Parts: sequence; C-alpha cells; structure tokens
Amino acid sequence: MFENVRYKSTARKIPVFLALLFAFCTIPPAHAQGAAKRNEVVTDAVAESQAAAIASLRTINIAEMTYAVTYMRGYSSTLTALAGSTADPPKYTAAALIDSELGSGVKNGYTFTYTTLVSGGRPSLYTVTAKPVNGAGNGNFYFTDQSGMIRQNNAQPATVQDSGVSKVIRLDPALDDVVPADVHVEVLADLGLTRGSLTEGPVWVRKGGYLLFSDIPANAIDKWTPDGAISVFLTPSGYTGTGPSESKWTHNGRALVHLIGSVATTIDPQGRVVFCAQGDRTIVRLENDGRRTVLADRYEGKRLNSPNDLVYKSDGALYFTDPYSGLQDGDKDPKRELPFAGIFLLKDGKLQVLDKSLKLPNGLVLSPDEKYFYAIDSAKSHIIRYRILPDDTIADGQVFLDVSKEHLTADGTDRGELDGMKVDRLGNVYTSGPDGVWIISPEGKHLGTIVTPTRICNPAFGDSDGKALYLTTHTGELYRVRLKIEGVRP
Repeated sequence: MFENVRYKSTARKIPVFLALLFAFCTIPPAHAQGAAKRNEVVTDAVAESQAAAIASLRTINIAEMTYAVTYMRGYSSTLTALAGSTADPPKYTAAALIDSELGSGVKNGYTFTYTTLVSGGRPSLYTVTAKPVNGAGNGNFYFTDQSGMIRQNNAQPATVQDSGVSKVIRLDPALDDVVPADVHVEVLADLGLTRGSLTEGPVWVRKGGYLLFSDIPANAIDKWTPDGAISVFLTPSGYTGTGPSESKWTHNGRALVHLIGSVATTIDPQGRVVFCAQGDRTIVRLENDGRRTVLADRYEGKRLNSPNDLVYKSDGALYFTDPYSGLQDGDKDPKRELPFAGIFLLKDGKLQVLDKSLKLPNGLVLSPDEKYFYAIDSAKSHIIRYRILPDDTIADGQVFLDVSKEHLTADGTDRGELDGMKVDRLGNVYTSGPDGVWIISPEGKHLGTIVTPTRICNPAFGDSDGKALYLTTHTGELYRVRLKIEGVRP
C-alpha cells in the first residue's frame, strides 16, 4: 500500500570532526594540557556539527511547509507528485535541498536521509533524519516531519510542565463560574515524542485514584498515577489477532500510526473496565480476574465496523457508536460488513440499533440527569441531542451544536474537530473542537474555549474532587486542566 522513497546525501569532503580527531591522535600522551585542549576543540566540533544538522533540518522543513497544501493541522504534502495540480510547484525537491545544503561538505558530521510514504498517489509522510557519522554528536540523531519540530532520538516523555496561565476565549460571563481566571494547561506526558502515539479514551478510576487512557498505535491501555508515573495497564488492548489487522494507518502530524488498539474506555456500574477494541472490532469487558468478555462483535450476524466510544446509563444500559473510521478504506473498505454506521444500545444481552442517520457517529455522552443523549456526527461537525425514553432508546434528535463553519480556517487548515465529550454536574458539555476544549451550556450556547497547544481528542473528568479535566490528543500528549466545577465520572 505504501511506497518508500529514500534519498541520501553525505558530505563529500572529509568531515572537519574526523580531520580534527586524526590530527589530535598524533599528540603524545604526555602532553596533558594539549590533550585537554584537544578535547575542547573536538567537543566544539561536535557541537558545530549538531547545530548544522539541526539548521539543515529546519531549512528543509520550512521549504516543505512553505509550499504545502495543508490537509489537516500538522499535515503537509509538497512533493513533486502534487506540483502543478493541487499546489504551486516547489522550488526544490527535498532531495535537491539536501544536496544543496549538505553536498558541499560545509555542514559535516551527519548523513541525511529523506523518506516519504506515498498512499493512493498522494504523499502522506515525510521524515528527514540526520544521523551522526563516526560518533559525531555522541550518538544522538535528529529528525523532523510534518509537525515542523526538531526532535532527538533519546528524548524522554515530559514530566509535569506548568505552561503558565493559558489562553481562554471567553464568550459568555457564565464561563467565569466554570473556568478560573488563572487556568493552566499542564503537560503531564508527551508519549508522541518517543512512541508516535495517538491517545484517546481517558477515564478516571475512582477505586484506586488513577487515570486510564488508550495509546492506540501501541495497542495498549496505559495507567497514569498522580505521582506522574505511566505504566501499561493492559496489552494488547485493541487487536489480539496474529495476522494483519484491518485497522487504518494514518499520519497524526508526528508519525505514521496504526490505529490498531483500543479507543474509548469506561467503567461499568460494577466497577469493571469496558473498552472499544477497535482492531478486533468488538466491545470488551475486562473481568476482575483478568479474563476478557466480548459484549458485542456482531449485529444480525455481521461484524461491527470499528467501535469508537461508549457510555453506561446508571441502570446498566450500554450505548456505543460504530463508525467506519477505523477501517483502512472507511466506508469503501471491502472488509466492511454492515451497510451503515450506527448508534447502538446493548441492554439485557440484546443489541439494537438506535440511529442509522449519522454518517460518522463518534463521541457520545449522557446528561447528568440521564434525560438527554448527545452524539457527535464527525462527518457534519454536529453534536446531536436526543431525548432518552423510558426503555433507554432515544428519539427526537436535533442539532445541538454546529461547528461546520468553524473547524477550518479560510485557507483550509484544520483547527480541530468534534471528537469526544463529557458533561459536568450542571449539564455543561465539554467537547474537543476548534483550537481546544469547547464548553457548551445545556441550552446549546458556546460559553467559551480553553485553547490547547495541540489538537484534542477526548476529555474526561478526574481527581478526587472531580474538578480536573484530563485531555488526550491527536499527537500523543496528556494534559490536565483544573476547573471550578465537578464533572460527571463513571
């Protein structure tokens, strides 16, 4: 499916680092001061090589970005395959840039490799990697991709970082009762830095006081504890097979990722973890003894598409969405068996379809009094609100929020889309949306937005008082925001 194209350029002249090293190797061991001086010079040469590598990566990356056709925030494709049809022709190909920048040997000590993956005739990933020659840079190498950031191979997940007072778009005075004036977005972890993660499905486990969330490409559910530690809670979480998975490959702005793992997670009324195993196309319950029980995998004999989000009603009724977005070719995927994407209800062992009208059903949540049911239709950028009937079915779906004119900028850049939702005790809805977390009143009024550094996937309330909003992201970060109001937790 993917075609690899690689270009390499190595400095043609003898690297200064190697020349210096050869020269200093002839100094007699007795010359201690000379050896010390030599080490200083070699260290300086390594530092210069590292700086040159980083500068070259940035030059190449900027050139790519400048001539990009942007499909989504963090995505850019400017290779010659696009030139003249959907973009202005780039002045340079990446390979030519590498030759131009590095072929003279002026910036030495590193070998540069350019890689692109092409899917469906369209470039979907490029990576420029600078690897040290003969130990230059102490074995560290640097890389960049569509995200535009320069990274290092020995980076570690971030510890808690206080970003300072965060930007809040306040549209209604009622937001002041929800979001503190000095609200901070804390970075609890950055798994995308080292893993190429895409994190979703956070849920706070009250018995134990910790957060669970899905690392989809890692095929794992991770556990975050208040001391900052992250450990694997369950693996495999989404795909337990041995052959090729049917799950989708995509680029999240940092890396090419395989959407093989679990997505949403929740806690049932008995305290057990239940999750959407996207790779297996099932809903799974984790029993107290570690066994797994498949709650739903077929409707009328046909396999589900790719279960995405789920929520329990207090009486044990389980609602979930089943879009086709987890399959490689979406609604055109040959392995798709159901002719629709639906909202389902599992109650008393019976699975029934509640709504087939949404093109791409995604996140869902119940109002705190369980009178209303909210569901996202990602294809239309709508939140639909339904009444919950006495038999737990839903009716009278109406558009509650429409961001179809908000999520793209004038030049087509994606500002973030509706994905996951949660509610607070007063019935305000919190959803991922353009620029961050949107807060919507029970009447459907947009009260304001907490602006986040990267694109949000799913929110979840946590901490002992329920006033912390945890956020997972498209690029693998885990954030936390402390609010004034308690949220609804399972």
